[in-house]
Amino acid sequence: DLKTAFDGCQLALLVGASPRQKGMERSDLLRTNGAIFQSHGAAINHYAADDVQVLVVGNPCNTNAYICMNHARDVPTHRFFSMSMLDQNRAYSHLASHYGWDISLLENLCVWGNHSLSMYVDYQRAQYDGKPVIDLADTDWLANDYQTLVAERGSAVIQARGASSAASAANAVLDASIMLLDSKLAYGAFSMGVCSHGEYGAKPGTIVSYPCQYDQKGNLSVVEHIDLDPVALKRISASFAEIANEADMCRSLELIY
Repeated sequence: DLKTAFDGCQLALLVGASPRQKGMERSDLLRTNGAIFQSHGAAINHYAADDVQVLVVGNPCNTNAYICMNHARDVPTHRFFSMSMLDQNRAYSHLASHYGWDISLLENLCVWGNHSLSMYVDYQRAQYDGKPVIDLADTDWLANDYQTLVAERGSAVIQARGASSAASAANAVLDASIMLLDSKLAYGAFSMGVCSHGEYGAKPGTIVSYPCQYDQKGNLSVVEHIDLDPVALKRISASFAEIANEADMCRSLELIY
């Protein structure tokens, strides 16, 4: 019952969705799950607390968050998020494993764009034990094989277990929730899908993963003035375009109006 589920809710973790199966395209997943996030958005609009924060986990999470947000028009857009922490955790894990590094000494490794094959791991600002990763690692591997490893990890999990990720996704939900609930526990930049205002060329109003941080007043915002090289800019722009196309698809499928 949606009223029982969302009445007075302050943190909504929208996990309920049909999982991606072998052979499914993103458009198939969108058609299947879009209606769920229409109803959840409407319920949040009617029943949730005024300070509700909404983290969408069910895939395609960026676009599902966009659908949900558009059906909760009375809730400020800055209260809607999509989970890119799973991609960030994978990025940390693959990098640490490849070089035998202590994962706790890695920081500022963030993911841009869509939770899809188009996502981009921004390694150029990352540090290991206080030193730039680009000075310690093979930049050709970082720019190519590493990107593929992180982006295709979800598919690899499906191939291995016949279903989408479970424990790693649950762990990422916890990590993302901590980031949203207690700014004092967030250090440095971290990945979060937020409603774009057009930063770095994304379509305003879409839900995009950016490097985010808290200011001294505890407000979450996109990290500004990042100098992106041509390769990074091209990949990030392609991911932004994919998100914009999915938003247009939502309208054509009448998932939003």
